Amino acid sequence: MIEGLIILIQFGCIAIAILYIRNLLLTVKNIQTMIQEVADVADEYDKFVTELNSKTTYYGDPTIEELVTLSNQLKASLQAVRDIEKQLFGIEEDHDSEEEEEEN
Repeated sequence: MIEGLIILIQFGCIAIAILYIRNLLLTVKNIQTMIQEVADVADEYDKFVTELNSKTTYYGDPTIEELVTLSNQLKASLQAVRDIEKQLFGIEEDHDSEEEEEEN
């Protein structure tokens, strides 16, 4: 009787652990999706600000140059988050994208 109760408690604990792990994995997936969305928006913003800074009307404007600097800092911060994500989940980059980063 006691053995049956112990087995039942163990199965209950295992079921709770499985549900917890499932919810944890779903949360991590949502965080990855949000990070990618923020990175995409930051890339678009960086392209826009860089293009704006290269126009002769705004070239050398201190405000635009500061926006370019802040955009570069944002991209660097997001890249640091991506690097942490790669370390945690063992995500490997394509060989071509690594070569492009080395050239820059």
